[in-house]
Amino acid sequence: MAKVGKKTQEVILAEYSNTVVVNDYILRWLSLGLYRIMYGNEGGHLGFFFTFQLLIALFTVGYALFRDYRFRKSIDTEAKKDETTDDVIQYLTKGFSEPSLYETLGSSISVVVRVGLLLTFCLMIVQVVLNIQNFDIPTLMSYRDKPSAIGVTFTVTLFVYGAFLLFMSSVSVPAVTNEKIKANLSRNMRHSPQTVEQMIESQILDPSTDALPTEAQGGISSETIVDANDIAIVEMEGDIRNLQNRVEAYILESVMFGALSFSGFLTLLAADKERVDYELMTVFGDSIKKILFDILLLKFDFADPAYRILVDGGDDRRFLVTWIMFVTLMGSMFFILVIASRLKFSSIIEKVDNTIRLARAYNDKEEEVFMLHLQFEDKGRLKQRLDLLGRKIAQQIAMAADLLKEVRPIVYYMSIFRNLGVFFCLLIILIGLLFYSQVLAALVGLLAFIVYIYKRIDDWYRRNRLKSIMQRNRDVQYLESRRTSAPIK
Repeated sequence: MAKVGKKTQEVILAEYSNTVVVNDYILRWLSLGLYRIMYGNEGGHLGFFFTFQLLIALFTVGYALFRDYRFRKSIDTEAKKDETTDDVIQYLTKGFSEPSLYETLGSSISVVVRVGLLLTFCLMIVQVVLNIQNFDIPTLMSYRDKPSAIGVTFTVTLFVYGAFLLFMSSVSVPAVTNEKIKANLSRNMRHSPQTVEQMIESQILDPSTDALPTEAQGGISSETIVDANDIAIVEMEGDIRNLQNRVEAYILESVMFGALSFSGFLTLLAADKERVDYELMTVFGDSIKKILFDILLLKFDFADPAYRILVDGGDDRRFLVTWIMFVTLMGSMFFILVIASRLKFSSIIEKVDNTIRLARAYNDKEEEVFMLHLQFEDKGRLKQRLDLLGRKIAQQIAMAADLLKEVRPIVYYMSIFRNLGVFFCLLIILIGLLFYSQVLAALVGLLAFIVYIYKRIDDWYRRNRLKSIMQRNRDVQYLESRRTSAPIK
């Protein structure tokens, strides 16, 4: 529990967001590209490069604190509308002087992403400072006269940027909408819940209190609480069903396309022995590694033989066959990652399902007690029982919501792996079309890109439209319930 002013507020579990650290990394990578454009590949002018890194760090800190400010405004039970700049600064400093209102909850995959960003950034700095041409064994051995310089540069970067990422991770919260902030400020000003989510939270009592506040004390009527519990349970069941359906679709697609991709690799390996050259496959792998490092360091040398795999001008098209074999393996790998992620998803979603089933059982009892509460005159004990059931329902819903925060990152990364697998399947088709015509492959690729852009725009439009319709109907239902439950004077 975290102290907030004179009151006690429960620490909120917040889903970790990679947005801050990924944006920071992209800006640093682009600054490396600007450095290459201005000063070439020969190095020097390190002052300009590190000044840029410092400016990016300041921007990232400001961006992270802005998201942290908005997130705390949406959950703080004492938050008020900031009228002046001094109010904003005072609230920002409050986040450092008082215990945190939330705790970020990340997944193991997010940790892998951050470690990958950290290590690759260390390679960027080592290359810029020491002007290392390549990171293969022969090149590194040529620097054996100054191994301490490489080690010191790598270690210092690892600790400095690692500490920076650690701090950024502690404030990397998800983005919140203006509506959620306004709803929390309205609740604090009126001392009454304004949304279904806030009504559920209000039923989870502080240990120092014994009962829910009555309507005369600014509390919520029993009718409104019962309806809010029904809405929350239905929405939670819908979320669970939606996640399960998505995961089942991902698994089905991954099994089918993963098996198809890998069988294609095996078929090429066994059938086309004239075009499959194992030495050429080794050269292809070294070339892919060289190109990836050049992309990471934004240091291109198109005269290097490694770039020959991008332009296969031979009549036998050997590199195209090698490309197809490579892409089929990559697609199979991502589809296998989707299937492997299902194991963790199943273990957590089972707990969520049991929790919401228990909430449904309590909700059925609540409905029966509420009907008795409306029929009999002696309502004291019935009201006490109704409050107890409402509290248990709210606790189960809150527990299910926290468990879902652990499930959603898994589904998110499953969707990324699945999309990457589908992308590599599309690459297989495009590379196959190159055997016939480059123009035909370009037209199909352009058509696929247009379809993708249209789908993204259509999904964004429909999602916002459905969200506004549901929010408008929910507001009408909530106001109507408050109006009908208000005492008649």
